[in-house]
Amino acid sequence: MMKAAQWNSQRWQMTRKAAGLATTVLLVAASTAFAASRFGGDDDRDDDERRSYAVGLWGDLPYSDVQALTGVPNLIADMNRHDLAFTAHDGDLKAGNATVGSVTPTTCSDALYLQGLNYFNSLKAPAIFTPGDNDWTDCDRPSNGGFSSLERLDHERALFFSTPFSLGQHRLHQQVQTAPLCLGVSGMVPCVENRRWTLGGVTCATINIQGSCNNLCDTTPNPAEFAARNQADILWVQETFEEARTRNSAAIMLITQADPGFDLSDGTRAPLRDPKLSPKPMASPTASNRSCSRCATRSSPFRSLSPTSTATLTISASTSPSKTLRASVSKISPASKPSATIKPTAPTT
Repeated sequence: MMKAAQWNSQRWQMTRKAAGLATTVLLVAASTAFAASRFGGDDDRDDDERRSYAVGLWGDLPYSDVQALTGVPNLIADMNRHDLAFTAHDGDLKAGNATVGSVTPTTCSDALYLQGLNYFNSLKAPAIFTPGDNDWTDCDRPSNGGFSSLERLDHERALFFSTPFSLGQHRLHQQVQTAPLCLGVSGMVPCVENRRWTLGGVTCATINIQGSCNNLCDTTPNPAEFAARNQADILWVQETFEEARTRNSAAIMLITQADPGFDLSDGTRAPLRDPKLSPKPMASPTASNRSCSRCATRSSPFRSLSPTSTATLTISASTSPSKTLRASVSKISPASKPSATIKPTAPTT
């Protein structure tokens, strides 16, 4: 699905109540896109100064030759025309299965990841990436080349996450998770794909949580891999909240592939829970994501999150592989409930 979006003149404002921490949790899962405004110098480090800014968020791309050769280059060019704080791809560098006769990489071969790296480093703003199920857990499918899922994740860790900086032409310094360890193809390794940074008083983090039942089903399920990574993910979320409290952050933004499930909408895609039973309201931008109740009802990293304020951002998108998608999003604050609809526009050149 082609996705991109642009904040309107009412820039994203995040505020904090004077008494107590009013944390807005922005859970950004697959199939959403935003565009934005950048500040700071090269190799930026954490910045607690409150200011409005915008980000470019995309994911589930490319899924076809048309998207790889036309759509994504147009999307990158569009984002490069804006002043972005950072961009983030929330996983899936390819479709769930390879396309027979494709002229671009659609299996989990090394060429797929090099194509993704080229995309990210074509972006002027810092380029954040978190892995998706289609680019590692699903790589053991015969249609994707029958690769080892763990080996492909290790390959992503080496290619995309070998330094404490983001990708992109303008780099962003990030905190990197080093403990507890995740499972690699040859044993335990640091979960270096989990990253955290603070910009403009907003603490952001990526978390490796997957669709395809989070590696607990499909072709070759791996409960041991899931258990180690899930433990690391839970701690990373907890530490992110502690970081936000310590920094007195106005908001927390979590970027992940799978849907955390904060409602009763669809038990086949995310864990079901009644938001009315939560002791405090939850904030959840919603999108079309892939997860499953079998894995998510276990120790989900999101099970105990209870922010003290709420903002809901709903994004809907339509498939249009030859066009750039945009959205206008109204002002967001802990007390507001904006929504946006993404509409296709003519491709840019």
